[in-house]
Amino acid sequence: MFNDPICDATSRKVDTQLRSDRRFGVEPRFGIVTPTFQRYRFLPKVFRQVRAQTYLHWALVLVNDGPDPRARRSFERHCGDEPRMHFIETPAATRDWGGTPRFAGVDFLAQLSPPLDYLLFWDDDNSYYPGALRIVEQEIQRHNTPDLLLMPLFTDLTQTPRPNLNLHQ
Repeated sequence: MFNDPICDATSRKVDTQLRSDRRFGVEPRFGIVTPTFQRYRFLPKVFRQVRAQTYLHWALVLVNDGPDPRARRSFERHCGDEPRMHFIETPAATRDWGGTPRFAGVDFLAQLSPPLDYLLFWDDDNSYYPGALRIVEQEIQRHNTPDLLLMPLFTDLTQTPRPNLNLHQ
């Protein structure tokens, strides 16, 4: 298990603030990290699915693994007017299956204000229902703000997802 006193203290502070906010009806904010590498063709679908979410308290950072003008152009074309969506790039391609871009995305989202409450990793080749974030938010409420929420994977997109999630506190 990862043990970092600074992260633990920050986590406790965020958890305390979130639990306090929940008593006053403030909904949690989600940070979404989407790593990508030479898959600019998938990006318009990602952008549409995130923007179509019925839950509105989120921020997305698309992290391109190494400079790729096609990914930047796709982002600018589809997300230029959306202040909750951000684009960053690693200086060079790391080709580590999204590890470096994910860390870069977490670092970027950690600097946003107001702070985010939960972090999600959404890959560029996955599909998300318009109500996906709402289901996550409802499960968080139902289980009193868990520290970790594991989502099931649905491979049959003709089926409606059932909120039957594994939670760890």
